Amino acid sequence: MGQGLHGLAQCAGLWIAPKPGCVGSAQFQPHPVRSTVMPTLLLKVSPLQNPAEYHALATELTQLTAEVLHKLRGVTVVIIEDIPAARWHIGGQVVDRPTAFLEISITAGTNTDAEKAAFVAKAYAAIQAVLAPWGSLAQASYVVVRELPAANWGFGGQTQAGRRAALAMA
Repeated sequence: MGQGLHGLAQCAGLWIAPKPGCVGSAQFQPHPVRSTVMPTLLLKVSPLQNPAEYHALATELTQLTAEVLHKLRGVTVVIIEDIPAARWHIGGQVVDRPTAFLEISITAGTNTDAEKAAFVAKAYAAIQAVLAPWGSLAQASYVVVRELPAANWGFGGQTQAGRRAALAMA
């Protein structure tokens, strides 16, 4: 195998870790091919916040996505929806303190379990720092990492599987 991206893509399989005998040996090493995957983040928050807090959340979540999950900032999408407290219920009760639900969609097989766990912990802490700096979020505030097959999504009119195939042929 050569040192180029083509060799890395062939050795990496699902782009998690090189196979024995391939570039980088069998141990996990992030490489440029993994950063071609894109994430989308959907954050729902209650109570309503001001625009500066929404921007702070989007900036921090984009940063964490790039650093922890090795995704490209330029194609990271963060959508924030605010839900009035009267419309958010936990255990059948209207929420009485800040709460959030974050779901990030990534391509299946592009991150290790440790990376996903680190993202969940750091994203939760970042959300809590903005929404509840004086206390804590409602316990039933969730961070979900959803993995989608590469053939089922993409950006710019091309699926992630299509990107992989094009890169492998380059």
